[in-house]
Amino acid sequence: MSSMSQPGFAGLADQITQLVSEIDIEEVVNSKDEAARFKALRAAQKLVIRLKKPGELASEATSELTAPTFFAKEGYHTPSTTYTPSNVARNTNLDFFSWMQKHPGPHEEFNIWMSAPELRLSAWIDWFPVRDHLLQSNDLNQDEILLVDIAGGIGQDLKALQKRYPDAKGRLVLQDMDKVVAQAVKEGLPDRIEAMAIDLFAPQPVQGARNYSINAVLHNWSDADAVTILKRIAAAMFSAGRSVLLINDVVLPDRDASLEQAAIDMNMMFVFGQAKERTERQWRALLTEAGLSVKKFWSPPSPGKGVVEAVKA
Repeated sequence: MSSMSQPGFAGLADQITQLVSEIDIEEVVNSKDEAARFKALRAAQKLVIRLKKPGELASEATSELTAPTFFAKEGYHTPSTTYTPSNVARNTNLDFFSWMQKHPGPHEEFNIWMSAPELRLSAWIDWFPVRDHLLQSNDLNQDEILLVDIAGGIGQDLKALQKRYPDAKGRLVLQDMDKVVAQAVKEGLPDRIEAMAIDLFAPQPVQGARNYSINAVLHNWSDADAVTILKRIAAAMFSAGRSVLLINDVVLPDRDASLEQAAIDMNMMFVFGQAKERTERQWRALLTEAGLSVKKFWSPPSPGKGVVEAVKA
């Protein structure tokens, strides 16, 4: 087949853009016809693969396509290291985050993708009782910290919080890797949001904040690594419930997980190895080992990530 001309490709780009704009994302996500939805999803993923150049960010679709070959060679078990189907797709021995640190373009693409509105249909700030639980006393002065968003990407959650609750008192702190923080600043942060570069595995630099949050991060890590991250946060928290940790992540049922939940759990393994989605029982065990205790599990109004509310034990 001859290669497509530039005008022809531009036309295709316009068609794809128009098609995406006409899709009712919420209707798709809430569809009961999972077979049809996954068929459409796979078609879209194949399109993404065809449009990417060699060396660009390997999406979860690419990892899924390399998984059969990977497990046939390595054995049908959870990878014991960070070498996964994603490594095969990206042709590297580096783990996912180390590889992205060396590839600024794909890294920026990933950060933008993580902040996309389509991924935030059940964003915790939209449904969690923020005013009753984060702002209940709101006796903070402007020098005290209301919320530290750990590994908060380019600031999507803090921007949403400030927009929805402009009267909330206290400082807002965005934390992530240095390159992510630089991207957040470049794309623009409101004056009230402070950006801070951190290492998840180093001591938490902000001590005694009223609230800490961590969104879609712990499912990227093994139990041992997740406990280390949580211990760093716990060490910075006030005791007696004066500091609260909000973990925005999937909470799986102990039995009968949906097809979508199972697919997300498998994707964590395909990309990160021993990473996984967790059940209530697994979350409790993880938090207990880190010196924290579960205050409440909050379920979203529609399929998506819930909130695990935790305090220092």
